[in-house]
Amino acid sequence: MEEALMVEQQHPRTKVEDYMVRSPIIVQPWQPVAYARQLMLMHSFSFLPVNLDGWKLVPEASMAKFLHRNGERKAVLARSIQEAARLDERPLELVNAQVVTPHDNVEVLLNAADVGKPTLWLVDDGHGGLAGVLSPFELM
Repeated sequence: MEEALMVEQQHPRTKVEDYMVRSPIIVQPWQPVAYARQLMLMHSFSFLPVNLDGWKLVPEASMAKFLHRNGERKAVLARSIQEAARLDERPLELVNAQVVTPHDNVEVLLNAADVGKPTLWLVDDGHGGLAGVLSPFELM
């Protein structure tokens, strides 16, 4: 046990790639809101990434707000994420994601983080996809 601890201490972990969760679960814009909801519930996600005109996040509060429409639940669950986000009235609210690289410094990200807001960084794979995600949870 002490040897493993000593080996870890020899290699300082300072970069996003040292902590990120690889192969993240995302939702596609064409997939239904019901599927996104199911993923969020199954995995206890606070956010779900979607690439819709750039990387966005579906926050859990936005999902709950969108689903609580009097008498419309079945209809809104059947809509695609893209349709739901583009509704003129009471759309599924998405937030712009903070996209970082695997080589970004974790301390710099933490210093810039707003402690009053939930945080999730999306890690760019260099080809328009995601290499991973990073949340404060992985850094604790």
